[in-house]
Amino acid sequence: FGGIQVVATDDGSHAEELLEDECRSVDLLVIDYDLAPALRENLVTALARSGRRPAILFVAENENDVEPCTWTASESIERPFSPGEFVARAKSLVI
Repeated sequence: FGGIQVVATDDGSHAEELLEDECRSVDLLVIDYDLAPALRENLVTALARSGRRPAILFVAENENDVEPCTWTASESIERPFSPGEFVARAKSLVI
């Protein structure tokens, strides 16, 4: 769906720094809900400072455990998922 830039990071401070630098061009964040609770908080803080509100797709072991964002569009997808399922969820948030 159009031009997509994919950036992967497993380090919370790097992700926060990246968002501060790139926040104007981010339309969708994909966040592992189970592995990164502290990272989620860092990202939300960075986004709040930037004024940007990209959609968020949470990847989780159990979709029912995911608390949706109240300040931006968000959905969750449960592991395991097919590439087609992932693309459909992502498209529903950004198109």
